[in-house]
Amino acid sequence: MLQITPASTNPLYTERKLWNVARVCGRDDQQGLVAAQYIAKNYKGKNIAILNDKTTYGKGLARRDQEGAQQAGITEKL
Repeated sequence: MLQITPASTNPLYTERKLWNVARVCGRDDQQGLVAAQYIAKNYKGKNIAILNDKTTYGKGLARRDQEGAQQAGITEKL
């Protein structure tokens, strides 16, 4: 049976290399990097906060946003 997800963003979903798994949306690590690049370009020198709603999705995305921000030279205030 083929599995195609429109919303699973956890990198492990496809990193397990199962033959029947595919996704049609960006992974958390990709979304975090894109968000950080956008923030670095458009909000340079501004205070930013990364909020986490403590769901599995929120934790993963917030962590990846924080990592991407740090790579872009941004330190969040909160």
